Amino acid sequence: SVRYGRVPKRSKSQDDSCVSSTDSNMDQSALENKQLAIYDIILNISQAHHTNCLVTEDRIKNLTRKPSSLMQQISIPSTPVQFSDEELEAQKLSMWHCLASFITPAINSVVEFAKRVTGFPELNQDDQLILIKCGFFEVWLMRMARMFNKAEGCLTFEDGSIIQKEELGVVFSPDFVSCMFDLAQSLNQLNLNDTEIGLFCAIVLATPDRKGLENPKAVETIQDRLIEALKLQILRNHSTEENLFGTTIVKLPQLRTLGVQHDEILEWYRAQWNRVRLPPLFSEIYDISKHEEDM
Repeated sequence: SVRYGRVPKRSKSQDDSCVSSTDSNMDQSALENKQLAIYDIILNISQAHHTNCLVTEDRIKNLTRKPSSLMQQISIPSTPVQFSDEELEAQKLSMWHCLASFITPAINSVVEFAKRVTGFPELNQDDQLILIKCGFFEVWLMRMARMFNKAEGCLTFEDGSIIQKEELGVVFSPDFVSCMFDLAQSLNQLNLNDTEIGLFCAIVLATPDRKGLENPKAVETIQDRLIEALKLQILRNHSTEENLFGTTIVKLPQLRTLGVQHDEILEWYRAQWNRVRLPPLFSEIYDISKHEEDM
């Protein structure tokens, strides 16, 4: 008869090492999947930004710049003249109307960009609308940063029209416009490329504490993924600049502050809605009452 020898017991440490090796393989695999998902987000946002932004690096190169003005041509009287408050207000409203026509083309491009932000289309319609309306000015300012020229005191729009800082100061306020130029300059000093600007704009859009959101948790999840994507992109693209990610992220509250101030300035204009005929899309994005014909 054949005698079977005693089957040697596997030592506990052997079992442990097998388990831990399997665990580490799973961990490695999960990490790789997570990284692949982040790379997908980076690629997706990059494509969305390049398709739906009119001031990417390539487009700016081909821009034909031309001096322009928010003021309608008026004949200057030969003798000093005193304008009434009503006339000055009418001039201010007219300049705002002109500015609105320069800004309106960007509204559609931001809406189309938002539709392609990873996770954004899965949010309910009301939350999508709140995020686009509340975030539009901040996204617009982030995108337009490289079009602000602090040294020459002017802003160039997507069609090449150059508007002077002083005219913008009449529409808003000189202090507010100076803050816009300062923030734009500090954003330009980061030297972010188009993909990084796109990721930053997506992070701004997915701000979870906008007033009135039904599902802020879902928005926070989207923003967290986008922040991870921006961090990876910056580490990969600016490996020698240790603090660049941190320096970039602290621009979020600065942009938010200007967004709040801009909304406060708009309150006066909202009250004057019946004195000026704005592009309907502009009225829609900033919650300004519309004339019946534009409904």
